[in-house]
Amino acid sequence: MFNPTVRKDLLNNSWIEQSNNAVKMHPLIRESIEGKMNWSYSQNKKFFESVLESYDSVIKNEHYDENSKLNICLDICKTVKIMTEKIEFDECFDDAHFNTLIDLFEYCFRHYQYKLEKDICENVLKKCMIFRFNGKTLAKFHSVAGKVYQRFADYDNAISQFGTAVNCLPDSDEVERGRMLRKLGEVYRKASKYDEALETDQKALNLLKDELDKAEAQNAIGVVFINMGQACKDEQKQNYYNQAEKWYKLADAIREKHPERPADLAFSKHNLGTVYHLTGRYKDALEKHEEGLKIRKDNHLSETEVAASYAWIGSDYLKLKEYDLAKENIDKALEIIERLLGTEHPDYAWKLNTLVTYYIETGNLEEAGTNAEKVYDIRSKVLGEEHQYTIQAKNRLEEIHEMYAHKNI
Repeated sequence: MFNPTVRKDLLNNSWIEQSNNAVKMHPLIRESIEGKMNWSYSQNKKFFESVLESYDSVIKNEHYDENSKLNICLDICKTVKIMTEKIEFDECFDDAHFNTLIDLFEYCFRHYQYKLEKDICENVLKKCMIFRFNGKTLAKFHSVAGKVYQRFADYDNAISQFGTAVNCLPDSDEVERGRMLRKLGEVYRKASKYDEALETDQKALNLLKDELDKAEAQNAIGVVFINMGQACKDEQKQNYYNQAEKWYKLADAIREKHPERPADLAFSKHNLGTVYHLTGRYKDALEKHEEGLKIRKDNHLSETEVAASYAWIGSDYLKLKEYDLAKENIDKALEIIERLLGTEHPDYAWKLNTLVTYYIETGNLEEAGTNAEKVYDIRSKVLGEEHQYTIQAKNRLEEIHEMYAHKNI
């Protein structure tokens, strides 16, 4: 067992070691956890609390820059992972501790440490009698667990976790149940279970009271119909796209009345642009995507969303065969993402995929293959080999190789 009285100074944030701009967990803390901690949560309660409290204090500390905060917090997350492997949780582990731990899971998610978050979640699922916590805490935990399984495309487990989260909420809390059903509906859609997705999103729509919440559910139903259209190869495709457009317009009409929520309105414009793009109305698509871009720039919204606008506009210009304008907008998207997130980020892979399309359209298969390989490398590294987006990237790379081989026969 780690004895906190041995080094009291380590339990007052001085156990975070900082030198030469490097910030990391003090080695004595790491050694104590890895070699000396026993299996009882009760006997390690104070130490566990100090670890969780340190996370909160680092997040709120204005003296650390964002990169230093990230280094510290990820080291804390790794420490918690080791602790959750060793500790047997008991009744001393209460709702307050659990909620802080869930916040830490979400920190991992926000910083793309999906494997780390998944490991911690699964340790807790195996060892902690989570049924004894209150309904909202349980719903929050199962929702977070569902989100990480969804990230790994483990949709059966994600559906199970989100379904459990819904059941943890009381029937009287209709709004929260509606919002949780929305998350469940999204997983059904990603798992290509479109009937279940539509049924779940409709249930959510019926429960939600606020019209902006309703707009989100309507928008979600539109996305399901878009996916159904993309998966369909017969005359039904156009009917699905028509349904998507109908639901998108319902959401857009609500969001037009709420200029205080420009981010939602911009998404609606882009969704309408997407359905126009998919139905061959490229000038209409371009108009909507440019509307979305203007809203995002005028309201100083997230630069990553601005980058998404540029990528869509580039795609529209590609279809209109205005290749110079297409390349100009795709390059703007890539420049923003590279500056903000680097070249190993999944969002960079998304934008790079548009550049791959540009090179295919302009007949430069060598450049298309080089960039398609980068997309595959990023996704396999960050998302794993089994993720659907990694598989899509691998398939596209193989198709380009086949095109290149056929061209040179």
